[in-house]
Amino acid sequence: MTYAKKAMTACLITAGVFALGCKENEISLFVEHMKAPPTAPNCSTTAGDETTPGGLLDLSFRSPYSNYFLLRNSLMGREDYKNTRAETNGVFIEGVEVSVSTADGTPIGSPEYHVFEGYIEPESADIVFGVVVPKSVVDVIADNNGCRELTAGNYPPTDASGQFDAAGTIDRGEGVDAASAVQQVYASLRFLGHTNAGRDVETPTFTILIRLCCGCLVDWSTCDASLCERYCEEPDQSQMCSPGVGAGEATFDCRNLYAQINSWEGGCVDENGQPRLCTCDDCEG
Repeated sequence: MTYAKKAMTACLITAGVFALGCKENEISLFVEHMKAPPTAPNCSTTAGDETTPGGLLDLSFRSPYSNYFLLRNSLMGREDYKNTRAETNGVFIEGVEVSVSTADGTPIGSPEYHVFEGYIEPESADIVFGVVVPKSVVDVIADNNGCRELTAGNYPPTDASGQFDAAGTIDRGEGVDAASAVQQVYASLRFLGHTNAGRDVETPTFTILIRLCCGCLVDWSTCDASLCERYCEEPDQSQMCSPGVGAGEATFDCRNLYAQINSWEGGCVDENGQPRLCTCDDCEG
């Protein structure tokens, strides 16, 4: 198969996903794989780090899913004899275009373009960053699934026994379970840019499976002890480099939601024996 035929084949494959112009040399720039989300405290990714075919997104955080990819530029340097100079064929990455759909191909929201600047040397590969599930799409899915945003107002700690009020609980550690809930989506993205000579280039579409849940990345157990432990102990800092994106064993300590609560109803009385709100001073000793 000639180079021209190969380029035409790649153009036909990607046209069904994005109705934008196909570049003649798009098969020379492509996504090799997605990296596993980075972990704290470094929150960084290198070309040799672990790869993953998909990811996990907790909708309750209402944050986008973003991650790192290994992009390969197979263009070779070439001589420009007419102008007696060398064309390196390095690629400047300008941004990433992403669309999200359900398992049956139904689009969720509209395709979005996000700016990201980078440079890849010819005949090499490097790490690039890209939005996989935009926040606008996360909001739509979360609302449709009945997954409330992770705030103290949405999950009020009203039970004096130390447990959450029945109306304020979610399925801890479980995925969304409504019969009509979307439990996974497919994100399709491609990176766009130009060579040193100004020729437009783009990658073929790269598709990732993202599993969804509601509250599964929150450690609710730290809020189920005493009220003093919930409100007065220093919460663990989140070990997630990107809020709501599953990475290793990282979770979000639910006590971070209630760090601003300084008093609560808990059976405390004043010097006259009258009921009053409890504070952290009542927890000392």
